Amino acid sequence: MEESKRWFTESALFGDVFAANRLGHEAVEKGLGDEAISWYQMAADQGDSYGEFNLGLCYENGIGAHVNMKKAKYWYQKAALKGDDQAKQRLKEL
Repeated sequence: MEESKRWFTESALFGDVFAANRLGHEAVEKGLGDEAISWYQMAADQGDSYGEFNLGLCYENGIGAHVNMKKAKYWYQKAALKGDDQAKQRLKEL
């Protein structure tokens, strides 16, 4: 597992958005919200709709940050504009 995490981390740091999102998910599972937001932000900064959606979830649910519905909607909207159906659904429900 250590070796796997090392490779995912290296991949994410070199721009792999899949790896960044995966590390974000692992951080959420371990209760490390600040770390999760960092990984999701890394993916979102590269225009990844999945990273944007994940940031929206973090802000909506207070994972690694205070609940901030304005930021949640902002990130959901960015993802929705790229065709993310989950983000579109969250926007409808908010």
